[in-house]
Amino acid sequence: MGFNGLNRDWVREGLRIFPYRDRNIFFIIEGNRTIIMRVLGGSMDVSDALFNFNQDE
Repeated sequence: MGFNGLNRDWVREGLRIFPYRDRNIFFIIEGNRTIIMRVLGGSMDVSDALFNFNQDE
């Protein structure tokens, strides 16, 4: 797994997840930047609605 996380393209293209303790950190990598999208409790259901928003907001 490593810091690259696990691929979650089924939720959103480029989305990755890194589990830490009882949380899941969802992020994308753009060039040399890591952008944290969400931090959710490990037992929460993940849907694409949580990650479909305009990046310009």
